[in-house]
Amino acid sequence: MSLGTYRTLMLVIGDAILLLGGLASTLFLRYGPSAFAKAWELNIFPFAFLFAIWLLIFYTARLYEARSTKEIPARLQTLLYALFVAGIISMALFYYAPQF
Repeated sequence: MSLGTYRTLMLVIGDAILLLGGLASTLFLRYGPSAFAKAWELNIFPFAFLFAIWLLIFYTARLYEARSTKEIPARLQTLLYALFVAGIISMALFYYAPQF
């Protein structure tokens, strides 16, 4: 495995861990320790599906590629655009598929 592929894989895994950790902490703070397990079971599938879409959007936007630090403004613009697209897709998913 090349260094670039390894780096990309580690970034994707790190993002997935952060997304799932954010979901877990939100559910824990909202429902407390007594109802956390039930809330986790209800929410893990829809959010895992949604997070996979987010990671695919980030990968498609080439946010996991190594670039020069001189390109920071362009990367921030790409990140904001990717987050906007992911947000619109997320809203559409929860609006058109309320069973999630």
